[in-house]
Amino acid sequence: MIGTKLPLPRKDGPTGLLCPVCATQMKYQRANADSWLIGCLTAQNEHNWKTWKCNQLNHKIALINFGVPRPIVSTYLDWGPRISPQGQILEDAPLHGAEGARGHPYARPAPGRAKKRTLPALQCKRIHKGSLSQNHKKAANQGCASQYCVGCCNAYSLVECRVHPRLPVVPCVPSTNAHGLTDQQLTALGITPQQLAAVGVIQAGTSGPSNGTIPSSPADTLGRRVPFETMAMIQRNRAQRDEAAERRTSSQVDITKVATIHLWVNSVKSQRLDAFFPQWPLYYLDQSELLLEAVHKAVGPLWNRALSIWDPKLKAWCDTLVNYPRRNPTDQRTIIVRLQSAVVPQSALPSRSTSGPLPPASAFLSKTSLPPICDTPSSPGSPGHSQRQVSSSDQLDAADPPKPLCSSQQGPPLTHGAIIDLTTDLPELVTAQPLEDPVPSNPDITVAGSPDAAPQEPANQLGNVTDNSGSPDKQEPSKVYANIHEAILPLSTRATLTASCTTLPRLPNLVLAQVLQKGWPSSSVPIAKILAWYKDQQGGNAPQRWKEHFGGEWKYVEGTMY
Repeated sequence: MIGTKLPLPRKDGPTGLLCPVCATQMKYQRANADSWLIGCLTAQNEHNWKTWKCNQLNHKIALINFGVPRPIVSTYLDWGPRISPQGQILEDAPLHGAEGARGHPYARPAPGRAKKRTLPALQCKRIHKGSLSQNHKKAANQGCASQYCVGCCNAYSLVECRVHPRLPVVPCVPSTNAHGLTDQQLTALGITPQQLAAVGVIQAGTSGPSNGTIPSSPADTLGRRVPFETMAMIQRNRAQRDEAAERRTSSQVDITKVATIHLWVNSVKSQRLDAFFPQWPLYYLDQSELLLEAVHKAVGPLWNRALSIWDPKLKAWCDTLVNYPRRNPTDQRTIIVRLQSAVVPQSALPSRSTSGPLPPASAFLSKTSLPPICDTPSSPGSPGHSQRQVSSSDQLDAADPPKPLCSSQQGPPLTHGAIIDLTTDLPELVTAQPLEDPVPSNPDITVAGSPDAAPQEPANQLGNVTDNSGSPDKQEPSKVYANIHEAILPLSTRATLTASCTTLPRLPNLVLAQVLQKGWPSSSVPIAKILAWYKDQQGGNAPQRWKEHFGGEWKYVEGTMY
């Protein structure tokens, strides 16, 4: 108690009493209708909460302040009437179960209400017929044919009961060996009688005097203790069986995941190795033990685990580590590998040519329809023996396939005296002649050789343009085109074409368009040329720089790392 007198009750006021658990001063927490909730202010306090009625609390405080010795014993007759926390006298609280009172969840039932009686349970009829089973119960199952309980039905019933199925009885087979293991258990464990006999010899030499044979335990007991030697033998036998099963499984190799490795450790001869890659076409070189062994044998322990692989798509060597993943086409199971210091002859590598099936003859025809002037002779009186119509019936040479007549590249404009070779079968060349009538400067027509032209020197190649720049008389490009029209077109056709054509696009230069090869340039190209292209393309426009350096032979592939 703090002080001589206790304070009067008020909300959140001190009570003057200390908590008997934690010695903290308690306070008035909440005022109810006729009581006070007193508690300890300790955080998360659940050890001291009290509810005091106001009349009882006032009586206790008065006795303590008067100095009455403890313990103070009082009854509800000493507390006086029921009062509120503010000191108002209240009516007596209604009794539980009175008329009009609030219901209580645990209220006792009314005295006049009778309990509902349940029907008596069916008793086991085995009581009146003889001895009972060990698991006998007084109540029987109504669905049982004999009206027995489950224990008596399984023990003494003569008919098959659908609600009390009987479990199969497993007889206890006595053991015939010193270890207490039956033949079925030995078969399940994979132990032969000879192995058991060997264990018995070991135990006889190491164990002390025996008190006799231990009888085998029944099926419903906890079991028996197995000797350490027997457990070791069981584990060893299990490991042997697992190893044999793993060997049988590993021997079944998927032939579709076996690849051939050609290893070049020198430039003389390659070693052929077969390797199994479980994730083919994704593979790792270190998955081949034969490859690693051969490289270690050739290089020694100072090998940096790096090899060069021939990339069939890039047609180049790629340096990689043996633990890096690689991917091959599914239908290609050949891997060419070399040491970084080994030189592989070109004859041992796959063919670098891009030869494939020849395209049909229609692929080399012009997509635009030819004008009807191609079917007419160059002059009204002379037959066009030098004009040949290109059709699908022409025989193509497989060794030298025809090449397109024009390419996308544009050269300098034609000058006076230019000679154009359009077909390989026309040795005669066209010589420009003067023309009096003005013709548009940019006609877009197909040019053919004239049979009346004078024979000139044979052309170098298909589509080569020979410029006689030494001619003393040079004309404008429009005059050159007009001279070509006069040489190859009749007078009536030229007049019709002149009247119908007002503005036509410029005549493109006829340049040889070769079939470009794909991939890396051949070994005949000096590395200095490739380095020169690389330095030129650093400023930008890599495709244009490639055409300037290698555009006549090799195709530029943007996704390729040169």
